Amino acid sequence: MLRARAEAGEHVRILATVPTRLVVMGDSVALIPQRWGVYDDRRLVVRQDSIIRALTLLFESMWGMAVSVPGLEGQVGRGSRISPQRLLLNRLAAGDKDEQIARLLGLSLRTVRRRVAEILDELGVDSRFQAGVEAVRRGWV
Repeated sequence: MLRARAEAGEHVRILATVPTRLVVMGDSVALIPQRWGVYDDRRLVVRQDSIIRALTLLFESMWGMAVSVPGLEGQVGRGSRISPQRLLLNRLAAGDKDEQIARLLGLSLRTVRRRVAEILDELGVDSRFQAGVEAVRRGWV
């Protein structure tokens, strides 16, 4: 389904969790579930400018945290699924703190710190900055 959307010209990104479904059409209409976070068939059509702007900011924030899908949009990836390591690397590249990464990926803080240490070790580097440079050099990010 994602591949078909990408081939139709859509930009596709994924995120571990999202607060609700959301559709923003230009700057005049938005669709949200009647009950926030509940995924049923009942929708609200929003036309109030200030609410549409707020929903647009929410969408842009979530889009900025999301990562592109390997193999789509001209990317090279390993298989059709994005690896947890790549999700973690993208969050590190975005400058997220360990606490933010843990919340976004649904992991414990201890697990995030352990995985960051494993990535640093695998890349043979001592800092997150060096890890970012090396991950880009290797095509991981």
